[in-house]
Amino acid sequence: MPRFFIFTFSLFFCFNLNAQSFERKVVASAGGYYYDNNMTVTYTIGESAISTLNTAGYLLTQGFQQPDSLKIKPLVVKAFLQGSYQGGGTMTSSLFDLGMSTDPTATDSIEVGLWSQANLSNPQADYIDKAILHSNGQVSAAFNEDVIRGKNYYIVLRHRNSIETWSANTLDVINNNNYDFSNSLIKAYGDGLSPAMQTLGDGNFALYSGDVNQDGTVDGQDMNVVDNNTREGVFGYYNSDINGDGATDGLDMNVVDNNTRNGLFTARPY
Repeated sequence: MPRFFIFTFSLFFCFNLNAQSFERKVVASAGGYYYDNNMTVTYTIGESAISTLNTAGYLLTQGFQQPDSLKIKPLVVKAFLQGSYQGGGTMTSSLFDLGMSTDPTATDSIEVGLWSQANLSNPQADYIDKAILHSNGQVSAAFNEDVIRGKNYYIVLRHRNSIETWSANTLDVINNNNYDFSNSLIKAYGDGLSPAMQTLGDGNFALYSGDVNQDGTVDGQDMNVVDNNTREGVFGYYNSDINGDGATDGLDMNVVDNNTRNGLFTARPY
């Protein structure tokens, strides 16, 4: 009789192990969690209940904290870079052309930030993801859905030689996870002093290029960098390569010179 009891209990236990999902739970004397930007830190102290369960090729150790499964929320943004724009809704695939990517549509790396109204006085966005901007203008950023839920955010784009550009308003990126900067000037935040983006002449708009030193404006300091690199004949992945063809030359200087004359500055809410 005891042998029969043990055998039937084992069958019952294994059936439930495969049919149920386990909740992350530990027996511990202390612990907690911390969220900051795209980083999550969780910890426990004094885990005392330890048992290992093994069935059907699955191994679960109780008592040790199991990782959370992050709910990733994709945010698809469309934006063109003035210097890289080739017309017809496409840009140079600079990263691919320079051998830095195997993706033939890879234009450049770009930073996508989510900035809340309450955080405007801080120099960094609430949450940041760096992703690849493709030749069609699309970039897909990823954020922890559980962390960004419940607030509206400005979408902020930072590129290595472009003017930092903000969305015109805050939005709920959980329920509105597509944003197109390229189809209208009013999609970008403007201060009324100059257009928020460059008109491309074919119905599209682009982030202003030429902020080589990333100080928020296009001016003589940027010209100096481009001029010096032009004289030295540098070739490769340099901020001074405005049009993304790998060479720093007169074509890049033309863009910076024109935008210097326009007196461009980053427009952002305060």
